[in-house]
Amino acid sequence: QDTPQEVIDAHMRKRAENKFGHVDALKFVPEVMGLVANMPEMEGQTFIPQEKLTDLKVDGNRATGKVEGGSISFIKEGGRWYLSGEILN
Repeated sequence: QDTPQEVIDAHMRKRAENKFGHVDALKFVPEVMGLVANMPEMEGQTFIPQEKLTDLKVDGNRATGKVEGGSISFIKEGGRWYLSGEILN
């Protein structure tokens, strides 16, 4: 509990890179999301927030903003913006 979050994040990224560094995420992630989106349990679910985005703040290749349910983050890779997997409170 005394470990700073940035140290934990760096450790998790290193573990993920070691374990999944060989995976082409640009191909893998859309394929997996396509499979998940077509699961019967996911019918009617949405992956993209539908609320109005406010308080957008851009800092280099990262951005944050607010939606009705909380905060959301984005990351810019290869000149394109993507929703980030980070959970913000």
